[in-house]
Amino acid sequence: METLQQCKKIWTSIVRKNQIQNDRSRKNVLWRHAFSVACTEHTYLSYEKIAAIMKRDHSTIVHTLKQHPINYSQDTEYRTAYNLIAELFDQEFKEAFISQSRQLERVARRSTSELAIEKMKQNYRKGIERNQTKYENQIETQKEELRILRAHSRRQKSRIQELELEIKRIKNLI
Repeated sequence: METLQQCKKIWTSIVRKNQIQNDRSRKNVLWRHAFSVACTEHTYLSYEKIAAIMKRDHSTIVHTLKQHPINYSQDTEYRTAYNLIAELFDQEFKEAFISQSRQLERVARRSTSELAIEKMKQNYRKGIERNQTKYENQIETQKEELRILRAHSRRQKSRIQELELEIKRIKNLI
């Protein structure tokens, strides 16, 4: 299946599953932004083609890419949406990536073309960078969750101590 068709398929499923409308409400914008960044990172499609999938202008994609680091670091809903969409792209393009890599390896073996070897290296680097970014983002998410859990645990311990003191006080009254 062609990359553009795969991206349209992913977008259509996201629209159906999350009931995305063609308006500027926060939820809809959030999902469009997450999709456009994931699509940019996982494909070689032009900004115009990615924007056309969502019935938007290419400048939307440019804006989205500028906003992604801030959105990802500060908005948990955006981070969740982006991670889900990136996972969809990973699943959809995993086979294509492996197939393309094998095909490039065959071409490289048949000819010692520097161009084919360089293209294969580029694809491997892009895959490695994508995985590295994905895992770094997962680590950051888990660190934040751990921080929240620790704070919650401290509050619970404090509450338990307060309740134990209250129980002792009530026992002394009885």
